[in-house]
Amino acid sequence: MNFRKWVKGILIRWQDRKYDKALLRHSVSYEQWIRKKESVDRAAETMPGLTPAAGDGKAADSSSVIYVFYSIRGRLAADAPYQIGRFFAEHNQVRIVYGDEDIRECEKSRKGEKSRKGEMSGADKTSRDDKNDCRGERRNPWFKPDWSPDTFGTYFYFGSVTAVCGDLTGSLGKGVWEHEVCGFKLIGILYEEDKPDRLLGRISDWVRKAGGCEKGCRSIGHIHKILFHCDHEDSQTRYLTWRGALPREEASREYHLISVIIPSKDNPDILAKCLHSLWDTAGKVPLEVIVADNGSSTENREKIENLLSGLFGSGKSRYLYRPMEFNFSKMCNLGVAQAAGDLLLFLNDDVEMTASGWLEQMQQYALRSHVGAVGLKLLYPGSGRIQHAGITNLPLGPVHKMQFLADENSYYFAGNKMDRNVLAVTGACLLVQKSRFLEAGGFTEALPVAFNDVDLCFSLYELGYWNVTVNSSFAYHHESLSRGDDEATEKRKRLMEERDKLYRRHPELLEKDPFYPEGLNREALDTVIRPAYVTGGNTRQKSVWKPMAVGMDGYRRDACLLLRIEYSGSNRIQGYGVVLGDDNACYEKTLLLIPEQKHGKENTEILCLKPEGQYRPDLAENMEDQVNVAMCGFDVEWEEELPRDCFRIGMAVKNRVSGLKLWNISNRYL
Repeated sequence: MNFRKWVKGILIRWQDRKYDKALLRHSVSYEQWIRKKESVDRAAETMPGLTPAAGDGKAADSSSVIYVFYSIRGRLAADAPYQIGRFFAEHNQVRIVYGDEDIRECEKSRKGEKSRKGEMSGADKTSRDDKNDCRGERRNPWFKPDWSPDTFGTYFYFGSVTAVCGDLTGSLGKGVWEHEVCGFKLIGILYEEDKPDRLLGRISDWVRKAGGCEKGCRSIGHIHKILFHCDHEDSQTRYLTWRGALPREEASREYHLISVIIPSKDNPDILAKCLHSLWDTAGKVPLEVIVADNGSSTENREKIENLLSGLFGSGKSRYLYRPMEFNFSKMCNLGVAQAAGDLLLFLNDDVEMTASGWLEQMQQYALRSHVGAVGLKLLYPGSGRIQHAGITNLPLGPVHKMQFLADENSYYFAGNKMDRNVLAVTGACLLVQKSRFLEAGGFTEALPVAFNDVDLCFSLYELGYWNVTVNSSFAYHHESLSRGDDEATEKRKRLMEERDKLYRRHPELLEKDPFYPEGLNREALDTVIRPAYVTGGNTRQKSVWKPMAVGMDGYRRDACLLLRIEYSGSNRIQGYGVVLGDDNACYEKTLLLIPEQKHGKENTEILCLKPEGQYRPDLAENMEDQVNVAMCGFDVEWEEELPRDCFRIGMAVKNRVSGLKLWNISNRYL
């Protein structure tokens, strides 16, 4: 018996070592990832020094002078002047640009601004390769969103380098270096770290002149490349404290009437909690409440009527009772037709307000001339965990980044703490001017349950408005109390159909999100906002489905095999499979396609393939009590046309040491 345990222990350690080697192969440092990316980019780029094409309107005046303001705490990337000059040459409308940055410590310590200026004087210094006097690997990339006026108003996210066209600045005299790039004269100017207000004031004025806070602004550009190497983490994070950068519009001291529209059915107790919290926290903001009910029982209908009249009175509330199938969009549109307010607040009946001030904050944003929809950070009650802090549009579809994470922490440059621009916000708490809601076409009733809020935000963005999520305040969202979840098979199928409708309506936004930088992870449904290099060693597996030769004899269906399919398309499946309570390094795994009409029968022909492990750091972080789960992801695609059967997606696993065989099935179809 002891001999068997000894052999088993050796076999397990051998599997663990294989797992560690696989994990090492998939772990890519930022230095490796960025060097490879930059070498590929350089190979595809035209050599520096070329002039713009004839007839582009560039003249030898102030518009051909570009001032490059950059921090004293670090150094420009070697190709930064070229990247800036080329960007201006290729984008005639752009007057201001900024770029991404990272950290690389230098051997020479900064001995003062004057000595640094002396060291960097001369055009040759900016183009010198920085590897000669820097130590350590590059780290902490800060990938930034495209122009985001309200994020800019929250903190100075331009960071360590900003380039401004001379026709905005006027003549600023001689800088510490000059370059001729693509027909432009670039002048470098170091700014004083101890006087940020002066820099903020100047750049804010130039942003205003460039029309940065006007609807549909295209004059401020983002270069999706590393333009600067900071010398320390503090050199980046200090920008989070540089506030007041937005050229703010004059805030109206008047409170506008807000029409609160709440779809609800047979939830009087939940609705009561929502309305009482609304009443307690609205402050001086005038409200009218419109409840759209699609068919509550007689008893619940009477409760809702009494609740509204008791809290708000007949003059400040309406009860729209319209028995029909649930259609969130139609119920909201019916409410809008009855709304008297200039502003519309769409609110789920399971949202509970926590403190006053949130509505004033949302209103201030909604009244700005460039703002579309305004959302609010939502937390799960009693947990302090995030439900919504803005919607991100990934290749897999719209998702809630940072969902389930503890809000007490700060994630990727305070993404859950700062008010910021996002592509979409949730309709569970959404404020918008009525005129802009109607301009965008309202909620499309072709999306009765899911993605109607995202569709509205997409439409507002396409009209030139910026959507905002207020993360400096929050409410509680008792998510799914009123409607249930979307894990049931029929609901999942409906969700996929409505997602397809969304992108048929907005094809230009398929797989695109200008507020979620390209350098961040866009593949997996990883709730953490993390740079893409972390999973840079993953490659999508190309494979072929084959009939399962042996069948399912000897396999036991068991829920301890946790199978989650995050994406399933006509030729791709992505997700993860984890054996709970055991060492996952010991298992070989097989993906299954089970014809729906044959499901439950033994020895039927099932298609199968063996997935390669994909590195999923989120699994290791979220399942700390499980063993060796970081390589339990998979991402497979194929070219062959599969039979026309409707397939359920499953997985079979076999323990290489003990021989244990398990299988389970997901709720997803192919």
